[in-house]
Amino acid sequence: MGQRHQVYVLARLRPFGGGPPRHRCIARIHDQCCYGEMPVQATRRFFSLIKRRENMEIIKTELRDLDGKYGGDEAFPPSPCPFIEFLTIAAWSVDLSDPSSPFCGYFPPLVLGCNGQPSQGDNNDGITVLDVTDPDTPGYCFASICGLERTESGDTVRWANLSAKQYLRAYHPIPSEKEMEDRFIRTREELVRRSIEEFEGERLIDIATLMSAWPSEYSNRMKKRPTAVPKQSTRPNEIPEAVKGVEQLKELLENPCKVGDVVGILRQQGNLTDYHLEALKKVLEAEMNDCSTDATIDLSELSISYMQLRELLPTFSVRVQSLNLSHNPVITIQAVRHIISTLPELKRLVLMDCPLISGPDISSLLNDEPALFYNLEALIHPLFLRPYNNSTDDPQWPIQFTFIGTGPLPNTMAPMPLCALPFFSPIAVIQSFTDILRPNCYPPSWAANHLPSAANVPPSLFAAALRKPGQAWAERTITHVPQFSIRGLTGQGWVLVLESELARLKLSTADDDSNPDTGTLDHSGIYSQMHYGFVKFGQGQADGEVKDNARWPGLPVEILPNPQYDHIYDWKSFLLQMAAEGRPEVPGHLVKELEDVVNTLDPSLHPKRKHTATLELFTREHLDEFLNGKKQNWETMQLGALLEQQRSW
Repeated sequence: MGQRHQVYVLARLRPFGGGPPRHRCIARIHDQCCYGEMPVQATRRFFSLIKRRENMEIIKTELRDLDGKYGGDEAFPPSPCPFIEFLTIAAWSVDLSDPSSPFCGYFPPLVLGCNGQPSQGDNNDGITVLDVTDPDTPGYCFASICGLERTESGDTVRWANLSAKQYLRAYHPIPSEKEMEDRFIRTREELVRRSIEEFEGERLIDIATLMSAWPSEYSNRMKKRPTAVPKQSTRPNEIPEAVKGVEQLKELLENPCKVGDVVGILRQQGNLTDYHLEALKKVLEAEMNDCSTDATIDLSELSISYMQLRELLPTFSVRVQSLNLSHNPVITIQAVRHIISTLPELKRLVLMDCPLISGPDISSLLNDEPALFYNLEALIHPLFLRPYNNSTDDPQWPIQFTFIGTGPLPNTMAPMPLCALPFFSPIAVIQSFTDILRPNCYPPSWAANHLPSAANVPPSLFAAALRKPGQAWAERTITHVPQFSIRGLTGQGWVLVLESELARLKLSTADDDSNPDTGTLDHSGIYSQMHYGFVKFGQGQADGEVKDNARWPGLPVEILPNPQYDHIYDWKSFLLQMAAEGRPEVPGHLVKELEDVVNTLDPSLHPKRKHTATLELFTREHLDEFLNGKKQNWETMQLGALLEQQRSW
């Protein structure tokens, strides 16, 4: 069942050993229900994500690492670009740009191996193809593979590269004047036109690109015709012609210049000499003095040693919030520790392709000195960019924060809405908590009711950094790929549990139904009753004394930990705990936003209001019902299976 649709992300890469570059698929997902405007709007969300500068630098690094690594026809690993893959999942999972009209998919997108062919997919409503060779100017197209099942205008030419307009009009032909008198059709037509306009100026993938990616699929289906060879985009690891020699550097320093100008020269020099370091210090000092806002410093592709960094860091302003040291062959974990402790305002540290900084090095530092990372919002390292896996694989890093959602998704057998973070900022947590609650402040909708229980929604929210004032939700910065773990229930870090249950009432035709104080109902007659709590669990113990496993039927009792906790914190008490731990203070405007949302949903503040979404703090009895499996829903069944595996972790 469903309107099945697949998404393919392409990039133009050189093969190992030389030869002409060609497009290869680097990420592929399956959406069980995606057609009409859905893939078009998801593509727009994907473009917004990848064009964000911070996201783009990770994308370019993933493409750089993959370029020239595999033979022309050699199979890739299933997920060769985990970050790009996760951005695709996030774009197809949720949209909170307009809290009054949110979107979340009923079925979470599934990750498929990137080596499959379009004809091999279980497909009803076409495919989306995305080209991220140059993330600054990405390309897209849609294609009908097995026909477009839900179209209103007959079949569309199969295997052709369709624009957003062509794909949408296959489902929604231009209505007649008579049809436009219908309010529903008129509203839908406005949405279609707006979606088409959003893609004006975007690059449409041509047939030559599709033939390059899948020659066996397209060579037998498309007539051969002369096509221009697409111009190869600049590879992420290509550097402009080197400007060599000390004389050129001296000449540059005699005039006002930027850090980037000097770094561009130093990248060609190999190991930095004392003169190179002095030149870099000089231009850094000048730029820091002129900097009136929070600074971003890019020292990637420089061979700066730990001792040289110690000498360089005093020139950095305390306002430096982002530092990129990627592609550094000599930097070590000692330098990382020194950087974080020396720059108290640093929010983002990028360490991609630094061979002397291993995953175990980072994990050990997180485990041994967690307070060192309290002010950091993003540490970009391959350790935190593993393929997204909403199964029982446990991450190879200590967990600092876990979100567990439960809710009304019966019979979908979808993965549990759970994500674990290696480090966290209470600022970002409060922002994400507000984001997931806010849609319930508006008239009830299916999406708002199901946000806490949609498997891929929490990772898409809690992986985001703090948005700056005026920054759109769709343009958020993704800092890492969350993973799936319940170690938070056994004492690792903080846990936020959010339960959403649905209340269903028969609609009334009483005159006062339009009055929110006397019981306004959505046409579905369904609204959310939510409970939440921030909890710090202790070390669990096995329930070996229990002979009858009533908690998790069918699971061995002797291996189940017993989650223990002393207190359930509301959001205000949680912030007090964060302050006591020495974590950064949440800005007042974010506190006010969450307070307004919580007050709107608090039933005790609106005693006359009925049949609208509510939010209350868990009671101990209520939370224990969930932890002890008395609520036999899909989430508790999965949690039991996860607890069963805890012994092996």
